[in-house]
Amino acid sequence: PTIRRANGTFLTLNERQHKAMVMYHSMDKPAFCILSPPGSGKTTVAAAMTASLVDDVDAFRPGEVQLLLAVQNVAVENLSVALQAFDDNRLRVYYIKSLLRTDAESKLPYDIKELLPNYQLYMENAADADLVTMQRYIEVDSALTEAKAGRSKLSGRQKYKLNLDWHKCLRKAKLTLEKYLQPQIILSTVDLILCQLANKNEKGVRRLLGAVTRIVIDEASLLTESTFYCLVRLFPNAKFVLIGDDQQLPPFMFDESVVGHLLSARSALSIAMHSGNLPVVKLLEVYRAPPRLVDPYNGLSYDGALVSRKPESLYPLASIGFVGAGQPQLLFIANSGGHRQGPSKSLCNEKEIASLIALLKRFPEEAKRDIMIICLYKDQKKSLEKKLGTNYELHTVDSSQGKEKPIVIVLTTRSDKSTPFFASKPRATVAVSRQQQALIIIGNRNLLTSSAPWSFVLAGAHFTSISSEDLGVTIDKEDEVEDAVDDVVDDENDFTAVPMKPPT
Repeated sequence: PTIRRANGTFLTLNERQHKAMVMYHSMDKPAFCILSPPGSGKTTVAAAMTASLVDDVDAFRPGEVQLLLAVQNVAVENLSVALQAFDDNRLRVYYIKSLLRTDAESKLPYDIKELLPNYQLYMENAADADLVTMQRYIEVDSALTEAKAGRSKLSGRQKYKLNLDWHKCLRKAKLTLEKYLQPQIILSTVDLILCQLANKNEKGVRRLLGAVTRIVIDEASLLTESTFYCLVRLFPNAKFVLIGDDQQLPPFMFDESVVGHLLSARSALSIAMHSGNLPVVKLLEVYRAPPRLVDPYNGLSYDGALVSRKPESLYPLASIGFVGAGQPQLLFIANSGGHRQGPSKSLCNEKEIASLIALLKRFPEEAKRDIMIICLYKDQKKSLEKKLGTNYELHTVDSSQGKEKPIVIVLTTRSDKSTPFFASKPRATVAVSRQQQALIIIGNRNLLTSSAPWSFVLAGAHFTSISSEDLGVTIDKEDEVEDAVDDVVDDENDFTAVPMKPPT
């Protein structure tokens, strides 16, 4: 089974991806789930399903609309790029964005900035007043482009006024064009779609939502069950596909100790999967990282069932001297420096930062763009931001979900006494599954090798092990003792999500 790409090449689907495609076209159930571990091609599958359905005259009738949604903006952006790969100018797609997220430099496929220059394609029988609105926007946009390129003689004050005028014209042009659009596919965040339904303007996007027959939700582990029920009630004629990974982090701010969260903020994907009423397609072939780079999370959360189809051909850690070419690009750096409580009662660890900086100096300058640094604790991230600035991509575990980079460095920070936050398996799974070519973990050897889930991560893969001292970092005796105050401080201030027990 293959799907034609816009560039003339073909995407060959694996057996389970093809099964999901067939189920989406037939849609003989009200919903189904696609369980998609890291790197299993879920974004590509979502885009391929919606793009191919447009050509299926038996399953998709003129005037019908598909919604391609996600909880986070970055996931919707990824979906737009993936969808464009299958679009040879036959698809009618609209990426809904708020005006606050639309600027003059926006270049994402299908957003209003991309559609406006070709407004005449959508407005054949438009009213004269609407055409004037569109032409005015084009004129102001052109003037702003000239000004930003330095090709105009406008003063700073004139440029400021021109920018204000551009935003006013954009708003009017957006509302005008939306009256005429007839998309087959709408891209949006879940929240923005719900806001559109609350909009009283029946001539805009809201008029299209009554024609929605299929809704695909990516990263559905982050969708709360209460929000999902809203979608089900508001789109009674639609059928749903929930795509995500129940082994990763559940919805933000979920805390089982809070009754309101327990009643309404559980993961919609987990609830749907455990209901027993809906079919589940499990994608097991992964393409993000080669087999030995999948090992740290394969045994931890997926029972060793994942099969990597990516060849191992790049060895970026060979350049820093500790892991040779041909060896698994997995490095553990033992840091014996103690952690302390940070300004916001999270944790930080100065010696861990010193080890990281010494490590980064060993990489070639051009490697900066290939490195992602993930911090378990937000105060450690804040400390790093002050030292590294914007030279590297920094994340907490929560913000790294859905992202990937060639080289990933995980800072575990805590030096003693595991806590529920530290021992969260979904959190560890996200942290050690972002890498494409290499994974480095920095942390306390005794704690990580004796505390699940980190002990499973290190034991389940072939890590090369060194110490901070091997990087030239010295550890003083007083640095090996953590602050006594931490005995009474847990990681409460870092909780944005905790593991969810399956419903009974």
